[in-house]
Amino acid sequence: MPQLTQRGAVESRQQTTKDVKRKVRRSRSRRVSLGGSRPALRYGLIGLCVITLLGWMNVYAQVTVAGNTRCQLRRAYEQEKLKNQKLRIKLDVLRRPQNVVAQARTSGMVYATQYEYIGRQQKVASAENGAGD
Repeated sequence: MPQLTQRGAVESRQQTTKDVKRKVRRSRSRRVSLGGSRPALRYGLIGLCVITLLGWMNVYAQVTVAGNTRCQLRRAYEQEKLKNQKLRIKLDVLRRPQNVVAQARTSGMVYATQYEYIGRQQKVASAENGAGD
């Protein structure tokens, strides 16, 4: 086993330090060579996240707009339904016989004293006329 003197210990430390520096240089050079792809990968992932976020925001906006439109249509439907109910009540009131007679009198209508029927002459088919042929 060789004995190390103080000078030899210093030399071995210097040698070790040189080896470490070489390894650091190599790793740095590797980082530099791989460094070109890593930022691209990082930016690519950031871009993908941004695109995904924008897509989700777009879907959320479309759902919100569709919900608002549905709410407006539902409100309009309820209003039209209420109008229809009011018109049906008014129609039922106007269809009552006493209201029909009163409306006719106010518009100047009177009961007829003479009746005339206008119509076509009716023909009765018989077997003699050839209805069976």
